Amino acid sequence: MRIGLPNIGILVVTMAVFLVASATKATAAVPVIAKMTNDSAVQGATYTRKPKLVAGTKVRWNKEFGPDDMTVDPDSGEVSWAIPSGLAREAFHLGVRATNSDGSVYKTWIVKVGGGRYIYVGPSDRHKTISSGTVAASSGDTIVVRDGCYSGIMNMMNNIGADRGTIPPSGTPGIYTTIMAEHPGGALIDGEGVNQPISWQGNYNSRDRHPHNAYSTSFIAIKGFIVGRGHALPSSNGSVLYMNHVDHVKIIDVGGYDQSINDNGAILNVQRSNYVLLEGDYVWGNGREGITTYICDHTIMRRNLVRIDSDNSVEPFGGIVNYANTYSRTQNSIVIDMDQYKDYSYRYLAGAFNDSVGGARYEPWSKMIDVQTVNCIALNVYNAFTVNVQQDNGSEPTILNNVIGWDIKTMGGMTTRLDTRSYAVITAPGSMQINQATFGKWRSPLARTAFNCFINGWEYTQSLLNSVIYDVQDYNGKAGNLFFGWETVDYNNICKTGKIDFNSTRSTHTITTNPIPACIRYLPRIEPGCPLWKAGKSGARVGANIMFMRGSSGTLWGEKGYDTEGTIPMWPFPHEELIKTKLSAYSHGNGKIIGARGFCAKTSIDGSLQTLTKYIWGYLGASLLPPFNIHVVPSGSSVVVSWDADSSNSNVSGYKIYLGKSPGIYTSSSIVAGKYTTAGTIRNLACGTYFFAVTTRSPHGESGPSYEVSKSVVNSR
Repeated sequence: MRIGLPNIGILVVTMAVFLVASATKATAAVPVIAKMTNDSAVQGATYTRKPKLVAGTKVRWNKEFGPDDMTVDPDSGEVSWAIPSGLAREAFHLGVRATNSDGSVYKTWIVKVGGGRYIYVGPSDRHKTISSGTVAASSGDTIVVRDGCYSGIMNMMNNIGADRGTIPPSGTPGIYTTIMAEHPGGALIDGEGVNQPISWQGNYNSRDRHPHNAYSTSFIAIKGFIVGRGHALPSSNGSVLYMNHVDHVKIIDVGGYDQSINDNGAILNVQRSNYVLLEGDYVWGNGREGITTYICDHTIMRRNLVRIDSDNSVEPFGGIVNYANTYSRTQNSIVIDMDQYKDYSYRYLAGAFNDSVGGARYEPWSKMIDVQTVNCIALNVYNAFTVNVQQDNGSEPTILNNVIGWDIKTMGGMTTRLDTRSYAVITAPGSMQINQATFGKWRSPLARTAFNCFINGWEYTQSLLNSVIYDVQDYNGKAGNLFFGWETVDYNNICKTGKIDFNSTRSTHTITTNPIPACIRYLPRIEPGCPLWKAGKSGARVGANIMFMRGSSGTLWGEKGYDTEGTIPMWPFPHEELIKTKLSAYSHGNGKIIGARGFCAKTSIDGSLQTLTKYIWGYLGASLLPPFNIHVVPSGSSVVVSWDADSSNSNVSGYKIYLGKSPGIYTSSSIVAGKYTTAGTIRNLACGTYFFAVTTRSPHGESGPSYEVSKSVVNSR
């Protein structure tokens, strides 16, 4: 007889014989990893390296930095990376994390793949300034900037109004020039409000054929820097990173903050460029927009995070913006905690995620073609997703697929700061197609003289399919109207809202049951096996399930895996500890704006250490989360299942391992005692493929299941 396991969407049938390891709190010190020197590797070979501990025992290892196909052995920490034979010459940050019950640390190093020289910049090196290092470099070299703060014109990387030698030399197809911080987040390029840290002007012929300089700026990768406090240069703007007419450029793991005051740009800003990747970047502080690509072709914004703390402009401000682009993807990105309403001087937010032609619509080259936002989250922000596209100029519908917009507030109108109209959380004055989204907890923060609606179509063609809309209220706490002028609203779960069919919008196949907590226990996912799992059109899932990365790390448009969803978990979010460290230290306006809020607060709702992953997964009030970083290692007829223990949560009493021969249906389980336990061994398994999941236990209940991992046992018992 099958027994349904409450609230976690998995089934247990019978019990098997388990031999499991339990653990008590270790008495060893916090781990200390020995220094990892920079290294070299070649394409087509397997790179391996084993870190060494200086202090600490009973350690579990995980990957902290590195390409998607790099793995880390959880027991030994050994790194293994089968480098593709066709990988371009480029340098990469690799990193491992060691964790025990006393603490957690990580260590990074650089691996240069395919040749070229290392050129070091730092106070004790031959090259004291970034300019000196870039002048000395040749195409295809790797320039490494030591940790520290770099200011003054000789440390700014720009070729606008300055000498050519201040930016790295271009690479060639298959050979990138790489300039990178020695350790991610360790090298700050500080414009001090008088210089622009990074400003590259290239000679790529973009659609507008705009005049450009004669410098080639292509096949360059910039990685790991913090850039801040920008200032506008001639022919640029006050972004801390500004690129114009460049092509085949990668901007990886770059942190940016505080563009220049009263500037009409973005903190990270790429314009009129081609084949550009912004990946793993994180921005915060004062700015009009976080990350913007403008009149670009074949761009990807992947795995980025934006938090605008105060706006600096008389223009609408936003998070991640596609502006008049063709062939663009925004993947697995987060706009979060943009909640400082009283400190936003301009009362109109263009959108946490914004796809727009806007002011460029009168220019013949400005159109939106094949623009998609996928696996993205807007959480605790003003306005969520907006589209401002005129289809009569040849633009195509913008696509939002598998996205979340939760705890969203509306802001004032489009015309002036004093406009008292309330505008929609989802606006689409242009064609938009939304599929498998989760939208909830919408509020209007101020009383309005006129109330609009949750999703505003205005004109053109819109469709909303297989999505959840939950808890929509106006300023007075009344259920808010939903739609204005949407053509297709079908197979959606709509609950705790006002009028569904509003001004010519007609919804069909509507599900009205409450999705919380049976289907949405944790914000990023729909619980497998719950009523919404196959309730959509043609048996599709209803609601967003943002669990895996879309697009392989480091890939540009058209490269293998650039737009496919694989098996790399999105959670824990990449280098979330580094992101929190930088953003929590921020303050603005004589301390009026504090960076240590939201996901950057010290503790979570259960009193344990706050992380970005814990903040998002626990946003609906769940105090018990499933464990992450699940590893399953078979050996003969036995299997070792390991995970990251949440030892800072006083509610945790242990864990439970499940296994079965079908995804999501588990025939055996066993309790593993001890909050510090990180592994259990399952013995005497017959040959075959098994599916494993782990839950967290407390005296008050059990979490939902972890990521499921499948492994094959080849030796019979």
